[in-house]
Amino acid sequence: CILSCTHTECRIVKAEHVHHIVELEEDSSLALVDNNLISLSAATHSTISRVYKDARKRQQMQAKLRAFLRDFKL
Repeated sequence: CILSCTHTECRIVKAEHVHHIVELEEDSSLALVDNNLISLSAATHSTISRVYKDARKRQQMQAKLRAFLRDFKL
């Protein structure tokens, strides 16, 4: 499970993907590093994949995902 938030609400949803924050093409040495992996719903994974197509936005999203892991690590 993972917390999924929109502008108006947060809810717990089924995680369907494990996403590499730094993609394997960028640094394959991080493939199995815990703080480079985050569980995502399919919808969130699709959104992040679209954002990653822009290098500047990808860096911003990577920072947000790292902060999420740091702040909410169980």
